[in-house]
Amino acid sequence: MEILLSILIGISLSATTGFRLFVPLLVLSGCSIAGWVELSPAFAWLGTYPAFTALAVATVFETGAYFIPYLDNLLDAAATPVLVN
Repeated sequence: MEILLSILIGISLSATTGFRLFVPLLVLSGCSIAGWVELSPAFAWLGTYPAFTALAVATVFETGAYFIPYLDNLLDAAATPVLVN
């Protein structure tokens, strides 16, 4: 149940902010590292520097895909095996 709730929170945050998936999580991770937000034990991994770095890289790639068509095609090609059942 906890995993399902985590997934739904992530989808809800990204849908309501109008951003893609990684931007709200990146902001939450940064706020946690700065000490502005206290995370529950289930989300404590978001407050680590490796998680912040991974989310920052993912956000840069996702944002870059909006402006660089070749990067968008590359990301779509990488996601295709996951989408195909």
